[in-house]
Amino acid sequence: MTAYLHAFFAAAPLAAIALALGLGCLCGKPRIRTFGLGSVAATLLVAIALGQVGVKVSDEVKISSTVGRPLAPLPPSRNQV
Repeated sequence: MTAYLHAFFAAAPLAAIALALGLGCLCGKPRIRTFGLGSVAATLLVAIALGQVGVKVSDEVKISSTVGRPLAPLPPSRNQV
């Protein structure tokens, strides 16, 4: 089973990212009294857990996900004279 998952994520590395995002959002929703983990923290923890299991994401996917989208321009500052 583990070999199948490693082969699957090697063939489709974006699936690992989608899995981390999906499980992170699901795990971040529940609350225990007033404590809630939150979607961002849960996504980071799920991604760390996937990395510890041995799921690898290729460098091409890492670079294209950060460089592929343009950065939003900064709004003009109100303090400029």
